[in-house]
Amino acid sequence: EGTDAADLFRAMLIDECIATSDDLLTKTPQGADEEAKKLARQEYSQKGFMFRAMNCLEAKVKDFDTSGPFLLGDKLCIADLFLHNLTSMIKAGQFDHIPAEYMDGYPALTKQMEAVEADAKLREYKEAFPGL
Repeated sequence: EGTDAADLFRAMLIDECIATSDDLLTKTPQGADEEAKKLARQEYSQKGFMFRAMNCLEAKVKDFDTSGPFLLGDKLCIADLFLHNLTSMIKAGQFDHIPAEYMDGYPALTKQMEAVEADAKLREYKEAFPGL
């Protein structure tokens, strides 16, 4: 009681974005042969699961709540932090064989990433716990 359909819908959206972010990282092709890994990751990011998942996440961030820069509009939620972890890794060039420019194709996710980075509470947290 007390939970309406909109709250349940937002909860499902948050869960889906967290799970998709996690899946993107755990399903990333690995391997000892760097050339094979590079080719597999190019396929993964251009036509495979990463490509499909990033397009889905882009649409959700862009279209769900346009009242602010976060997934839920003007309210930062845990899914924003998961998305930020993924997108900032790509943008920083820390995702082997996926160029930082990959994020250029995802302007809503990039805007969301920048909003998370600019969030005062998150900056305060990072200052309190440097190196995390």
